[in-house]
Amino acid sequence: MPYARGARVELVNDSGIALTGATIEVSHAADPGVARDLDRGKIGYFHATHGSAASVPAKQDVPLLNATGRGVFYGVTQTMRGAQGQANPYDYEEGDERVYVDGIASPAWHGTGTEDFYESGWYFFAGHTVSRPLSGSPAFESARDGCVSLCTAVSRVMLPDAIAFSSSLRVGIEHGSVNIDPAGESWTSYWYGQENTALRQTDLVDAGDDTSRADHGYRAGGETRETLRGTFDGVAATAEFDRPVTAATGPVRFTLAVDPANRGVRLARLGDQGAAGQRAEVHVDGTPVGTWSQALSSSHARWLEDVFWLPPSVVAGKSSVTVEIRPAASAPAWSAARYRAISEVAAFDDTAAPGTVESVVARAARTNAIDLHWAPAKDDGVIAGYEIFASRRADVTPDRANLIGVATGPSYRHQGLGLGEPWYYVVRAVDSGGNAGEPSTVATASSGNELHIEAESLVPPAESTAGVIASAAPIASDTAYALMTSTVVGQQFTSTFSVPATGEYRLTTAWIADANRAVASVAIDGVAVGNPFDGFLPGGEAVVRAETGNVVLTAGRHRLTVTVTGRNALASGALVGIDRFDLTLLAPRLDR
Repeated sequence: MPYARGARVELVNDSGIALTGATIEVSHAADPGVARDLDRGKIGYFHATHGSAASVPAKQDVPLLNATGRGVFYGVTQTMRGAQGQANPYDYEEGDERVYVDGIASPAWHGTGTEDFYESGWYFFAGHTVSRPLSGSPAFESARDGCVSLCTAVSRVMLPDAIAFSSSLRVGIEHGSVNIDPAGESWTSYWYGQENTALRQTDLVDAGDDTSRADHGYRAGGETRETLRGTFDGVAATAEFDRPVTAATGPVRFTLAVDPANRGVRLARLGDQGAAGQRAEVHVDGTPVGTWSQALSSSHARWLEDVFWLPPSVVAGKSSVTVEIRPAASAPAWSAARYRAISEVAAFDDTAAPGTVESVVARAARTNAIDLHWAPAKDDGVIAGYEIFASRRADVTPDRANLIGVATGPSYRHQGLGLGEPWYYVVRAVDSGGNAGEPSTVATASSGNELHIEAESLVPPAESTAGVIASAAPIASDTAYALMTSTVVGQQFTSTFSVPATGEYRLTTAWIADANRAVASVAIDGVAVGNPFDGFLPGGEAVVRAETGNVVLTAGRHRLTVTVTGRNALASGALVGIDRFDLTLLAPRLDR
């Protein structure tokens, strides 16, 4: 833990129990070089950033670290306390980790699960403890010592795979497989850092805007243009937004402004990752500098921001450069909506606030949510993130009480609202120095009129005569569904759900159909809704949406029952699988 001029060590006992006979040993050694390097910014101060939450809100990652400035992230310790009643009591160890570096909208690191991140599997073999040099799970409890269900302590030190950042870093991890487990969390992240920044965004070319294209001499061969409606992957990034995107099969050429004192330039591209394997040769002022490859693809999160580094050998000392991108003939068309030039520079104190966020658009999602998107703000450094404030009143105050989230990219989804409920929003940018800009003008929209109930969220049921589990399936929404392991006619399960408004609803059920499914019916508050559905489908598993029927519901909680009513003669089993229930508000009723 390097320090320049002094250090203070404190031991704090917050247990409420007096401790006696304890000793502390602190070792230190003088090194003039450390103080000099800290003052010059060559090395960073040690940070141990702690946080805790009794339960992180659904669809928000556990915020392991949100840092501005520059530094290196070296690891984390985390304690997770699972809640009672989960179908899989270890599910809190299933969440993916995501790392956002230097204001890039897409995660630079997207892992496969909590247990994997901490370098294990099978939930550390159902709770076995292990301590290795760089990772482990040193403690586990099951329904004792204050642990109501299952509790796990884990750690990881990232020496060979530390994550460096030059302006900002966001590290998060899901709580549960679909980020909804009500687990208690506490964490401490370890990193070295300085408060100043070393990046400047020096230019932006919008490939879908004719004025921007003309200003940057933008040309593209074999180009097509369309408007893409899509989302980013990751934290609160399920907001859909529209913007023009281009695809080129021939060379793409444009000129960008860069900082003459740069130590290299990062070229950040926003594009469509619908087609995998995009590949192109990059030239700067006629000099080849490498191949830009993007192997990823996604059909559900089409927007991607990726980065290609232009070395100082071709950009240093210049105030502008001409970039030419030559797509490979054997690869899909090269996609781009915009390019940002981010110059790597000597560290500086970012004291100027970013510009005001403009063009904020709020739009009703189909569900009980509102999607927001906006134009990137301007800054003398790099934008670290955007704070979103919301209120039911038109005069939105940008304070902590109204802060609903922070986004790295230019979009955000406000979820869990009422149906047809009006909201008002302002957005402001925060830069790499932690400076906040002025809030945007107010944008408003009303939430959608469709309530989505993920069937796996109804597990475990309130009552059942057969086993009911949350089962994983790539074809299902949120990659999971509710599976009743029924074997005979008459078996059923009952769960409770809530609606935010009184009115008439249309119920649509998304069933999981395959060769071993039964015929099943749905009832709400003991009254059958629609006709039974035959889940038999030969030849493979599929999600089948069926309009079940209309029902009048009062605001508040209700009971939903699924019952096996029959079995197709060709079916090999009597299982029932449900992906989701959709309740669409047709007509609000204010007299109930």
